[in-house]
Amino acid sequence: MKMVFALFAFVLLLCSFPLFAGEGFTGRFSDFSSAEKWRNSALSGDVPPVSFLLDGKPSSSLRWIKGKEEEARYTDFALSGEPAERLSRSADWVCPSEQLMLRVTESRYPGFPVAEYDARLVNLSDGPSKTVSDIRSLDASVMKGGADAHYNRGTTIPCSAIEYEPFCVRVEKGKDLEVRTVTGLPTQDYLPFFNFAGKKGGVIAAVNWQGSWSMKASVSDGCLRLAAGQGETRLALLPREELRLPGTVLMFYKGSDWQEGQNLWRRWIVRHNLFRHTQKRFTELVYLASPLNQSLEADLAAIDSPFVKEI
Repeated sequence: MKMVFALFAFVLLLCSFPLFAGEGFTGRFSDFSSAEKWRNSALSGDVPPVSFLLDGKPSSSLRWIKGKEEEARYTDFALSGEPAERLSRSADWVCPSEQLMLRVTESRYPGFPVAEYDARLVNLSDGPSKTVSDIRSLDASVMKGGADAHYNRGTTIPCSAIEYEPFCVRVEKGKDLEVRTVTGLPTQDYLPFFNFAGKKGGVIAAVNWQGSWSMKASVSDGCLRLAAGQGETRLALLPREELRLPGTVLMFYKGSDWQEGQNLWRRWIVRHNLFRHTQKRFTELVYLASPLNQSLEADLAAIDSPFVKEI
């Protein structure tokens, strides 16, 4: 009887091994609970998850009315060619007094503790909007307590030995971290990726923007708060004009080893961001280089070369 039971247990273990093998690393270090909690509070609340100033007045002080949500499903393709499901949910917040609308589109990735979203600000009125400034696509608390912030220098012009230099700064009450780019190039000065590591877990934050951006981390009310977004903004929207805001990605991980969080991030990048397409997987990549920042004539000559046109 004991042998039968042992044999049964062994067979059960073999049958369950693929399940545990597939979920092993991701399951150990993914903080799905914190990710879901943050989504519910920041992306499903009565106030939009972004902030800005309207003629100097904080957008959080305006009255926003949330509309109905729309959901959709997409299929990405990973490097292996296997399908990877992605869920999309869009919601509108309307401010009747200012005739402004914020449309926030969130993407969810089954199997990864990721909160990703982007937003568009739309002027619904028949006249110009008030002045929009200080846009923050992320302005919220992300975890309890302080954290060690890991981030990197970006490229330099001209090239130098300090490119991609790693930094680690402690963020706690009274000790803020503020990083910004000023050249208009998103990966010059600093890279837009930050790993905030706590004692029992952490958050990786990324700013998706093609121009200058900023990231400020501070601790208030016992929580780590992030304010990230567009570097410099001061504009008015024309009637029916819309403005795309920087995208935001947050990944929540468990454990005290911040590099395990990095590994989890890499798995998500490879699974859902490389060769990403909703119909088929790209089989080839073509890389082009031109002598940028040399002269306008050199750049145009590189772009208009017969080789580039042939590709």
